[in-house]
Amino acid sequence: MTRSSVKVNLKLVLSFFIVYPLFIPDYVKQITFLSTSHNIMFIISFLLIICIYVIRLSSRKLNTGIIFILLYFLIVIISSVLNGTVNYHLFSYFAYNIGFILLITNALHSRKELLNYFFSFYLLTYLYVIINLLVTFIYPEGLSYFKDNINNTSARYFFGNVNTTIKYVLPGLCFALIYDAIKFKRLRKRSWFLLLLTWITLIKTWAVTAMFGLLVFTFIIVNKIGKKQGFYTYLASLISSIILTIFLVIFNYKSDVLARFLLFFKKDITFSTRDILWENVINRIKLSPIWGYGYQVKDGLGYYIGNNSGAHNYYLDILFRGGILLLVLLIISLVFLSRIFLTEKNNLLTRILIGTVSAYFIMWITEPFNSFEYYMFSIYFVLIPNLDQLQKYYK
Repeated sequence: MTRSSVKVNLKLVLSFFIVYPLFIPDYVKQITFLSTSHNIMFIISFLLIICIYVIRLSSRKLNTGIIFILLYFLIVIISSVLNGTVNYHLFSYFAYNIGFILLITNALHSRKELLNYFFSFYLLTYLYVIINLLVTFIYPEGLSYFKDNINNTSARYFFGNVNTTIKYVLPGLCFALIYDAIKFKRLRKRSWFLLLLTWITLIKTWAVTAMFGLLVFTFIIVNKIGKKQGFYTYLASLISSIILTIFLVIFNYKSDVLARFLLFFKKDITFSTRDILWENVINRIKLSPIWGYGYQVKDGLGYYIGNNSGAHNYYLDILFRGGILLLVLLIISLVFLSRIFLTEKNNLLTRILIGTVSAYFIMWITEPFNSFEYYMFSIYFVLIPNLDQLQKYYK
């Protein structure tokens, strides 16, 4: 083995060590005797990420995505101060967001570095999906450890509850497929198999919203859409997400056609009682529409909304956390990002990003993503604004 290959292997090991503490499934986080070691690993990883970023600071450019993230955090901080919700959990939330966003930023430094980091995501995602799928077959009622430690009636597996799976797997798939696209200029059979395993997992646990999201993701990956079609796909997904939220969530639209459609997926017209959560959070938002209620821990969300995970609609969660100011900032930023897809080639790499963010848009309607923003934000506001750099690595 040559000295250069040893050096590359050491860099890969270091990349894996940095990635792992920020990409740990819910089950592993809940295991008491591992929590201390994981906290230590996260602190070390976070400090390494910061150091690497600072060392290269002179070569960084402040893109539009980073500007959005800074403004987003500023509004959350102001809202939290106004509502007296500044605490340890808020700083932990910022640490995970900043750490992960800077991690992906560091990965863009060079082609080799990106491949090292994204291979780590590839490996972990594959491992997690296989373990989670095995758990669903071996323990169909869920893991007993979760039942003993968490007051929740729904079955919980390796990723957490049924709906949590896609929140880890979708960003994992995005990074894994980008790895394939840049290194091999195509998707390998093992990547298609990873996608198939994900489909089997979602069907086995009947995660309906996740299946809709993965359907959008899969369709866009497979369909070789044109340049302008990619741009319109992105905008159409965003606009559809907003319109459906307005009709289904805010106006509480119901019809026989919708009821029959939902019944086909074993859901009732209340979207599994989500309508109660939507009504609760809308009533709360009316009392503080401009600034919202700031960052809330699970107990706070349970008290205000009736569910520890939030409103099960990302737009309402944004309104609740930072009010109209935060929601307007988010939508303007998302629309502004769409122009990037008009100027860049619409190849496999572009389709992976469009497929990922479009899947998120669709799932935002009925799922909470407020605890997994750092995965989404790294894709929306780091990878997309740096698509030109990714295209250079792809070529």
